[in-house]
Amino acid sequence: MCAIGHAMKRPTVALLTRMDQPLGRAVGNAVEVAESIACLRGDAGAGADDLMEVTYALGAEMLLLAGVAATREEAREKLAATIADGSALAKFREIVVAQGGDGRVCDDPAAVLPRAKFTAEARAGRAGFVREVDAMAVALGALRLGAGRIRAEDTVDHAVGFTALVKVGERVEAGGLLGVVH
Repeated sequence: MCAIGHAMKRPTVALLTRMDQPLGRAVGNAVEVAESIACLRGDAGAGADDLMEVTYALGAEMLLLAGVAATREEAREKLAATIADGSALAKFREIVVAQGGDGRVCDDPAAVLPRAKFTAEARAGRAGFVREVDAMAVALGALRLGAGRIRAEDTVDHAVGFTALVKVGERVEAGGLLGVVH
C-alpha cells in the first residue's frame, strides 16, 4: 500500500498492528457502532483501551500527514481534546445525519440500533488467565451469525455479534463471563 502511495507521489504511512484478538470488546455491526460511540463519548471504560490506542495512533499519523500537528504527542493531545470537549462525537453525528442516518444514535445507541432477539453468555469452565483469543474464530462466528456475507446475495443481520469479550492476560474466575453472543 505504501508503494502505491509513493508511486502516486502521496505521503504514505503504514502501521503494523497485532491481529491476535479483536480490538475492543465488541464484534458485529450494531454492537461495534455502540462501542465506538462510547469511545467518542470518552466513557468506553477500560475495555476499549486497545481500540483507543490504535485509533489514536492512526489519527495521529493523519494529523501529521495533514500538517495539523508537528509531533505525535501534539497530535494525540489534539485527538484526546476532541473527545473531551465532545467535538469528536458531534462530528460523528454530523456524518451519520449527512448519510441519512438517525443522529439520535449518538445520544442513545440502544434506542436506535437494532438489537438481537436473543443473547447468551459464554462462561469459563474454570478459573485462570486468558492465554489466547482466536480472532479468526470470533470473526467467523460473527459471520455465521449473519454479521457479514458469504455470498453477495446474502443479507446482513446488523444486530448479531459478540460483546463483553475477554482480553489476553485477563483473569477469569470459574463461571466468569467470557463474552455475550447476540
